[in-house]
Amino acid sequence: MLSVLIPTYNYDCTQLVNDLCTLFDTIDEDVEIIVGDDCSTRVDVSTALRTLNELPHCQCIRLQQNVGRSAIRNYLAQQARGEWLLYLDSDGGIVSKDFLKNYWEVRDKAMVIEGSIIHPPHCPAPNLSLRYYYEKSAEPMFTAAERNKEPYACFRTFNFMVRRDVMLRVPFNERFHRYGYEDILFGINLQNQGVSVLHIDNPLMNLDIETNAVFLNKVNEANTTLIEFYDELRLNSRIVHSYELLVKWHIEPMVRTLFKCVQSLIIKQLLSSKPSVFLFNCYKLGNFSCLMKSKNK
Repeated sequence: MLSVLIPTYNYDCTQLVNDLCTLFDTIDEDVEIIVGDDCSTRVDVSTALRTLNELPHCQCIRLQQNVGRSAIRNYLAQQARGEWLLYLDSDGGIVSKDFLKNYWEVRDKAMVIEGSIIHPPHCPAPNLSLRYYYEKSAEPMFTAAERNKEPYACFRTFNFMVRRDVMLRVPFNERFHRYGYEDILFGINLQNQGVSVLHIDNPLMNLDIETNAVFLNKVNEANTTLIEFYDELRLNSRIVHSYELLVKWHIEPMVRTLFKCVQSLIIKQLLSSKPSVFLFNCYKLGNFSCLMKSKNK
């Protein structure tokens, strides 16, 4: 059996579930779908998710308290009956009728198989441009061919399939409560446990692109997470690599001071309809440097 597991919080994924149901017949295997509602606070979302229990081979389990991104994924693995688990983010959209088939046909080639993420061909709205252009600029670096060069370093949990016994043996680290980096540490743990990983070009579309302001706040939160798990993540983080080079060259204080002087101008540019990906990367590094300074006071 294949268990499709969809953790969600305040996001209505009924369309994704309905689209998946139309693909059951494309593989010669029983399929179940389990949606984990991590105690959504939006009544309209919770109400919509409850209707999934009326669909055959589908169920929605609502948690009584919010447990976070890592814990709910581990919980869903425990509830699943399938030998294989297909984890999908709730804001994903099916773009191919062969989506399940593409996974199922390569299940014997690795213990973990990661699909891919694509984004709409055009920016949906000016205030969504920062996340959109950042992700679109990175798409050429995240083809299956590129990812398979370093299969553990670039692991993302948006869309992947894993053997259930592996998931129970190498669960997500439940110390992660903030946004960011739980997928990177999961990839590191897979490597440490000698679990084989294969990347394939089997896309799911990201349908919930945050506003520029929300995405900037997520960057701040992700940097805080990175600092909290610094020792475990430092070898797999480009931000940490850049930061440690600044420290090594004894220019980190100067760069941090310069960033503080221009931070408001950078933020203004990033909140515009045509944000610069280069300035966004500068912002991530500058913000990380400032947070590190605050931590070390």
